[in-house]
Amino acid sequence: MDKNKAFPLDQVPPSALTLHLTRSTIKMHHAPTWVVDKTLSVEDFVLCLEGRADYDLGGESLTLEKGQAMVIPRNMRFQGRNPTKSAFIGFAQHFTLSIFAEANLFSRLRLRSKVTFANWPMIESLGWHYRNTAPASSVTLAQHHSLMVLLLAYIDEAFLGWKDDKIYQPSAGGIDLAVSVAAGRIASEPLSKAVALRAVADAGYNPDYFQREFQRRIGVTPRQFQDFKRIERAMDLIASGVSVAEAGARTGYSDPYYFSRVFKKVTAMSPSEYRRRAEEARRGNLWYPEEDGLAAFLARRSKISR
Repeated sequence: MDKNKAFPLDQVPPSALTLHLTRSTIKMHHAPTWVVDKTLSVEDFVLCLEGRADYDLGGESLTLEKGQAMVIPRNMRFQGRNPTKSAFIGFAQHFTLSIFAEANLFSRLRLRSKVTFANWPMIESLGWHYRNTAPASSVTLAQHHSLMVLLLAYIDEAFLGWKDDKIYQPSAGGIDLAVSVAAGRIASEPLSKAVALRAVADAGYNPDYFQREFQRRIGVTPRQFQDFKRIERAMDLIASGVSVAEAGARTGYSDPYYFSRVFKKVTAMSPSEYRRRAEEARRGNLWYPEEDGLAAFLARRSKISR
């Protein structure tokens, strides 16, 4: 993934996701005679480690080969077969993944039907380990952690968008999800002038109410959060060797003096000081504050306002 591209779930707190493995792992080692025709009430993650299988998912035909995976949505009929003369090897894991304890996450996402993992060497190693260590008739804590890594990698590759921009639900979990989605959209497009306004407008709530709830949960307004994410982009650019002036220009700050003021407000140091410390870190002189990022920014704002 491009380091400047935000992961779609970046702004979702880890505690908001609940993963449940609903049965033991299916260790797939299917001969050419294998066929399947099923409909499940839960999601099914399928990873191909060797060979090939042809599937029909709700009328869509696709082929799954080594390095590829798919998540079969709940209540969708699927059919599969091995069209080759060699074994189809991988695993299938039935699961549910809820967000804020009440919403099926995969029902909210628009995803590609299958993915080819760009970081396959890492995924392949984890996939074989997952398959080979899975108990015959139970699931383990280690499997939950490993599958979460695989599912997040899958979402990262497959993500096309949220299924419904107006994701209103009349509950506490609904506003939590709406704020997380809005923050994720802003984080992924911080250089877009209108992204904060669009995120608020698409949330499905009264704009004034939503902005108050956004600030209560994130700590800043949607526009201030966008400014923070712009400076994060600039920090990445400066740390990678881009000049301070170019980093400001590439993140939408045409006035270098204004860029420097905003940068210092967010990071508590000037762009040139940050550049110097990044260069020292590359030489092995590591320097890290006790806190950084949004938490440190909010702490400084709190001290100033007292």
